[in-house]
Amino acid sequence: MFMIRLIRFILGTVTFKGTGGFAARFVNLCHLNQIPLWEMTTEDGVLRAKTSLRGYKKMRIPARKSAVKLRATEKSGLPFLLHSNRARIGLVIGLAAAVLLYALAASCIWRVEVSGNEKISERALLQIAADAGLERGTRKGRLDVSVIENAIKSNLPSISWTAVNIRGSTAVIEVREQVEAPDIVADEGAYDIVASRDGYIEELTISRGVAVAKNHMTVSKGDVLISGVVQRKDATYYTVRAMGVCYARTQRAIEASADCAAYMRVFVTGENRYIYFFGLRLLSSLPKQGSSIVTGEEDMIWQGDLLPVGVETQTVYEKSSLSEEQLTEKEHRLLACADFYEQYLPLCETCEMTEQNLSFSDTQPLTIRWSGSCRENIALEQPIATISEPETEP
Repeated sequence: MFMIRLIRFILGTVTFKGTGGFAARFVNLCHLNQIPLWEMTTEDGVLRAKTSLRGYKKMRIPARKSAVKLRATEKSGLPFLLHSNRARIGLVIGLAAAVLLYALAASCIWRVEVSGNEKISERALLQIAADAGLERGTRKGRLDVSVIENAIKSNLPSISWTAVNIRGSTAVIEVREQVEAPDIVADEGAYDIVASRDGYIEELTISRGVAVAKNHMTVSKGDVLISGVVQRKDATYYTVRAMGVCYARTQRAIEASADCAAYMRVFVTGENRYIYFFGLRLLSSLPKQGSSIVTGEEDMIWQGDLLPVGVETQTVYEKSSLSEEQLTEKEHRLLACADFYEQYLPLCETCEMTEQNLSFSDTQPLTIRWSGSCRENIALEQPIATISEPETEP
């Protein structure tokens, strides 16, 4: 429907009315002469319809043969618009420029998206695609999808499948990462299950081996929980790989303070701004030099659609090492908190916290002390070096 309206706008549309004569004969003659008619209505013997500009000029003969008097009531479309503004050359140039920009925008890629990546960063995929010829402003006719896909596979061996799909002015890079094979626990070897730390056993589950410890028992680090030495019915022994889990109540403690060596001080020295317009990159500020640059983009969106116009901002900054004397009190606290969470967060992933106690020192440097009771799996495999069989009575 849109294409039909566009064609009618380009060719020009004339709304007319016909009075007197034989309206039915007039319509038949128009059909025989291939004159298009649409939106026809008749009221009180008056025929109203629409036709193209060329068709209206060809209606004189059918109108004379059917004795119908024609009169144009409305004219619309590009021919009439140009005729009424023929003295305004700027309008014609602007219209031509708009059509040219529309054609240019429809023939280029203005957005590149990535989907399906989990471990591989989106920035790395976009950089590889840009090196292979896929970036914002690239002409669709110059793209070789197979070259881009092969470049991604060769540079990122962890990707098992990739595809580049062009959807309008958007290029979507779809990838599938390889699934790592699970670790297969070999049955060969002799292993005991020992306690990885001191604790109070709450739940001991044995999959293979002989239980040495039991529930509601206190064990120390290194104590055997499940033995890999099994006795046969004939009083001989053989070894297996002991398997099982042991959930125990343990005590944990963390002490954190400001660690200057692990962080750097960052100074922002300036910004570079670029305006990109239909693939052109225009500098809007003087370039500034720095050791590191962070790039951010702000795209213009109109009614949910991305426009090929936007601003790119490059933040320039310098790094320097921290020293204990230069730190303020607030920076001391921030670094101590960062050190604390660096130790605390991995603990939360493996333990279930039940009781916690947090305290801060009053003196400088600030020290954070934490202690808590945890429920965790303390089962740890340990190879059996030698087997000493118990002495049997003669």
